[in-house]
Amino acid sequence: MKVKHTHQIQSLFCLTIILLVGLNQVSSAQDNPWLHPAKPHNCEDALALLDETMLEARKDKGSNIIVVARFGDGEKFQSLNQRRLKDVVSYLKTKAENKIVAASGERIKGYGRLEFYVSGKLLYVIAYPRQGIIDCRDIG
Repeated sequence: MKVKHTHQIQSLFCLTIILLVGLNQVSSAQDNPWLHPAKPHNCEDALALLDETMLEARKDKGSNIIVVARFGDGEKFQSLNQRRLKDVVSYLKTKAENKIVAASGERIKGYGRLEFYVSGKLLYVIAYPRQGIIDCRDIG
């Protein structure tokens, strides 16, 4: 009888540890500043995230880089998302070896953004100023 009881306690303990580890990972993902930026990015940060996306994509040559543009609060002109996508896709095409897929997604609360997926996993988010773009033409 004691052996069965001990086995149940061990199982309960293991389940508790698994749940705690899982909850910690969810909390970490929600707190991840690369996925939930608190403010719009500047040019240098945006370029660094694009370069990191390309490095991750190179690890899996068969993967696509998927870029999803999302309107933020108060943004409504389709040309804004098109410009954001065009700028980023142009940059990626000059350096990335992977196929690049661009799409528009649903509106979100907060800043407009571009989301970067590689191998189906969300890696980074670039937040944009309201009604704005990130202009990196003067970086050299």
